[in-house]
Amino acid sequence: MELYGQEVNRANYKHYSTDDLNTFKVQLRSDIRDLQKKHNASPEERVNLHEKQELVTYIIWELHRRSL
Repeated sequence: MELYGQEVNRANYKHYSTDDLNTFKVQLRSDIRDLQKKHNASPEERVNLHEKQELVTYIIWELHRRSL
């Protein structure tokens, strides 16, 4: 998915800097909250929500790993 003009996915998220990952995490969490509040989400939006939840989990884990 595209975040701040960059293609970010499960295959390439580890290649971004820690600052970029923190920025992506904030954006993804905001997008997730917005989609969860939407009561009449389309099937595509629900799939998008799941993908964002999955990606933010990977990003959080990577940030944790880098902090050790």
